[in-house]
Amino acid sequence: MTINYYISLVEQSAFGFILCVGMSIIFTVIIIYVAAKYKLLDKPNDRKLHKKPTPTLGGLAIILSTIISIFLIIDTSEIISNWAIFSGLIILVSIGIYDDLIEVSAFLRLIMQLFIGSILFIGNIRFNHIPGIDIELFIGVQYILTVAFVIIMINAINLIDGIDGLAGGLSLISTLLIGFILLILNKPTLGFIAFSISGALIGFLIFNLNPAKIFMGDTGSTVIGFLLAVFLIAILQSEINSKSNELFIKIAIASVIVPIYDAFRVIILRILNKKSPLSADKTHIHHLLLNIGFNHKRSTIILWTSSLFLIITALLINNISLLLTLIILITEAIFLVESLNIKRLINILIKKEIHRKKINELEQDNLLVVRHFKKLT
Repeated sequence: MTINYYISLVEQSAFGFILCVGMSIIFTVIIIYVAAKYKLLDKPNDRKLHKKPTPTLGGLAIILSTIISIFLIIDTSEIISNWAIFSGLIILVSIGIYDDLIEVSAFLRLIMQLFIGSILFIGNIRFNHIPGIDIELFIGVQYILTVAFVIIMINAINLIDGIDGLAGGLSLISTLLIGFILLILNKPTLGFIAFSISGALIGFLIFNLNPAKIFMGDTGSTVIGFLLAVFLIAILQSEINSKSNELFIKIAIASVIVPIYDAFRVIILRILNKKSPLSADKTHIHHLLLNIGFNHKRSTIILWTSSLFLIITALLINNISLLLTLIILITEAIFLVESLNIKRLINILIKKEIHRKKINELEQDNLLVVRHFKKLT
């Protein structure tokens, strides 16, 4: 591949990126207006953190911008050859809009995600082998790994979408980095889609940062999670024929560690507490930060920074094996999150101790009053 070839890929992707920024801003403004006019709003409740009814179809602006840029710039033959991706997009957007406006049960969403993962598998977007190992996997294992990974990624982004700007910011970091990696690995169509999503996310985030004027909703979070799964499968299945290729895989994995770890952590906690893994609660990483005392803005920035820190770690430990890198990244994620949990527990103990001292002081004051009254009588 010549340098001119890569320059043309970057120019095409940059055009899609800029186009999507503009379209996303326009579509988001329109959706905010329409949602407010027709009362298509997400109302606050005990589980949700926002205080006033807010439009929740922001994901539609992201997806519309991306799809329009794809159909304007990408060859029709490329779109047809990637039919499995676009089929999954159509299904997820349809379910997402219905869920944002009415509601879809968690079980039905899971069934549809299983179906979408199966479509990707049929479309030959799958795990043929474990990264770094050349042995081809048994077809049944390929199917299980592919579908499981798609479900994990969709729910990881969906579950992390709990406070203003968090899911959008983390997804922007991932898609930007992954976009460059896909172009370098000569996967121009996927690279273009990644950059288009990045641009659309920037346009959306202007209105989603705290205090948010709109949420991305399931329409946005599930589609972004799905596309990240597609991008990562493509990267993880690329040949590790050089140190640079192995580094790209490490960076791509590092960019999604935060939402993936949050999803696994929450599900494990629910199971340990004898609750359904599909039930909603307030045990996510962002809830920990809010419980410690950080506001929405700071909590979001902390988690963005944590993601960047994991990516930098992947860059710094490039000389070690892929498996060891993964272990280090997961260990770092555990340390970062559980240190917050320890701080939260310490704060609870401190508050209990302060409360206990106040009770003791009140009891002593009451005793003094009683003694004084006895003396008077």
